[in-house]
Amino acid sequence: MKMIKYEDNVEGFFKFANKTTNAVDTMYLPTENRVKKVIEVKGEEWFKGKTILELGTCHGLIGRHFEKLGATVTYADGRQELLDAIDTDSEKLCINHNEEWSYDRKWDLIIHFGTLYHVKNIYDDLRRAFNHTGEMFLESAVNARPTEEPKFRQEKYSYIDYAPNQEAHMLKNERVFNGVDQWEASFNDKHVEDYLDETGKTYTRYDDEDLNTPFAVITEHECYRRDIYNWKTEQVHPTNPKQSATLGSVPPNFIHFRRFWHIETPK
Repeated sequence: MKMIKYEDNVEGFFKFANKTTNAVDTMYLPTENRVKKVIEVKGEEWFKGKTILELGTCHGLIGRHFEKLGATVTYADGRQELLDAIDTDSEKLCINHNEEWSYDRKWDLIIHFGTLYHVKNIYDDLRRAFNHTGEMFLESAVNARPTEEPKFRQEKYSYIDYAPNQEAHMLKNERVFNGVDQWEASFNDKHVEDYLDETGKTYTRYDDEDLNTPFAVITEHECYRRDIYNWKTEQVHPTNPKQSATLGSVPPNFIHFRRFWHIETPK
């Protein structure tokens, strides 16, 4: 099936505008590879007649793919202005992931992409979601360095602005990425999988190269982000001090280390 693109942009990148030129931020949404993986796992026929809740829908692109396959999709986001901008007659729910939310029903599947690392508490967020489904596809950026406990903070981001003929420097970014109440969660894949084990879920993690977003043409003085799923800890943090890391962020091309799970509640 033909994948929906976000305007005319290359899928899989966030391009941060250069403050020197007063350009507006442009988001590139890495939807295509994630959607293909879901369809690969479930098969196209599965979606006919199914109900899906897409959390953190943003522009609603992911849900539209599954509607085309015959599913009934409920679009949810914490930002009402984004929900209002989605051109669809399908149901829309304004859900703040940092507050308790509950509906007297369940969906056949929840799509939970790119949201978990923007919440106040990842365990509360997963608990609320699993109250409403027996099956989920979960995708998130994770901390590539093992840590004992997840960390949470509430603050605005800063980012590096690459101005022509100037040194790279940090600028205050007034645009908060999660757009709701400025929480950021730092955790690694073990924290998620320990929780899934403790709550009796079965799951498969896909560390597949076909989920990665490849680099496109890089424009001078602009920042791009690449999402990587098939990384190994030793590629980022070698145990041998004489060995160089084979994966890492080299400005202006920033790497997000991410994970992708298919999770089910045994019947």
